[in-house]
Amino acid sequence: MAAGPRKTTAKAATAKAAAKTTAITASPTPTEAPGIQADLPPQMGRDDRRIIMEKLDDVYGDNAYGGSWTDTTVARDLNVPRAWVSEVREAFFGPEGSNPLLDRYGQEREEFERLHAGFMAARKRHCEAHDQLVKMAMDISKKADEINRLGKRVERELG
Repeated sequence: MAAGPRKTTAKAATAKAAAKTTAITASPTPTEAPGIQADLPPQMGRDDRRIIMEKLDDVYGDNAYGGSWTDTTVARDLNVPRAWVSEVREAFFGPEGSNPLLDRYGQEREEFERLHAGFMAARKRHCEAHDQLVKMAMDISKKADEINRLGKRVERELG
C-alpha cells in the first residue's frame, strides 16, 4: 500500500481533460431566457474509473483506507469528484470503513480535550484560591498595620 500521492499519467490527464471539455447542454425550459443553457455534471468515463480503481488499489485495503487517505483525499489527488471515488470504492472495494490514522487522531484528540478541560478547571480553581489568598494577605497586612499603629500609640501614651 503506497502512502504518497501517485502522479497522473499523460494518458489519464488527457482523458480527464477531454471529459471536462465535453460539455453536454440541456435545452432551456420555457422559464429560462433563450440562449441560456445549463451544463450537466460531468459523467465518469471508463478511463476515469480505471484511474480511480488503480489509486484505490494503492491506498485501500482490509476494508479501510491506509495512511491518511479518504474518499476526499483520493478525489483531491486525482482531481475528480468525490462522488466518483465513493461510487467506485463502494462497487469494487466495499464500504468506506474507517481509517486507522484518522481513528487514532480522533481518539487522541478526545483524550487531549478531556485532559485540557481538566487542566483548565484546575487552573480556574487555583486562580480563584490565589485571589482569595491575596485578599486574605491584604486584609492581614491592613490588620497588622492597625495593630502596629495601636502599639505605637500605646507606647507613646502609656510609655
